[in-house]
Amino acid sequence: MRRIYLLVILMALFIAGCFHEPKVKDCGTDEVCFQEAAKTCGPAKFKKTQESGTMEFLLKGFEGDKCVLNMKVVDSPVALLKDKEMNCKIPVEEAARLSKGSAMDTSTIMGWCSGSLIDLLKSLGAVS
Repeated sequence: MRRIYLLVILMALFIAGCFHEPKVKDCGTDEVCFQEAAKTCGPAKFKKTQESGTMEFLLKGFEGDKCVLNMKVVDSPVALLKDKEMNCKIPVEEAARLSKGSAMDTSTIMGWCSGSLIDLLKSLGAVS
């Protein structure tokens, strides 16, 4: 009887481990930390503040062969942008290039994205 209980407990622990969400690395405002995580599409978050406002970036990991990145405007002098966000599904090879700081056409990047931020930018003619 004890063996059955032990087996049930071990199976429950194994199953719980299979459905565990990966821990998100908090890079704070350290862009280099976030770029390192982006090289492997490891779950990480990063906050960047500039004159144009504050953005939060969240690498969610892989979805198939795409690296999923969420970007959200946390604060902006342009009220219309506040709380807008977009999700980008970036091909793995391109994610590696971006993490190295390689220049890439904005329209190419935006082609991988959807959400309220990208919709607003398109409606304003900021991206095509």
